[in-house]
Amino acid sequence: MLATYDLDGDSTTIVLRRRSRWSTQSPFRDVKHFSGLAAYQCRVDKVLVRHVAFVIVEFIILWRLRVHPKGTLGEVKGRLQRKAVTGGMPAPEPLRG
Repeated sequence: MLATYDLDGDSTTIVLRRRSRWSTQSPFRDVKHFSGLAAYQCRVDKVLVRHVAFVIVEFIILWRLRVHPKGTLGEVKGRLQRKAVTGGMPAPEPLRG
């Protein structure tokens, strides 16, 4: 069941409205999740504005560093984190027992 304030609308209309918003809500969810915007708490306006600006810049950089057009920001972030941790070196050979 979908939660909605539209008590007069039929289910088809509600689903179509929800689907039409998906293209804008999905990238916003990615920004919040992968850039740390959701967990941020601040009471100073100037700091909050700067943080949001940096998060948007980070999102654009992650978006541009995708290898494949359908790649996710999580894949990009994971690849960059692995490269930072390993120093760009390949993974060691698996142990044989």
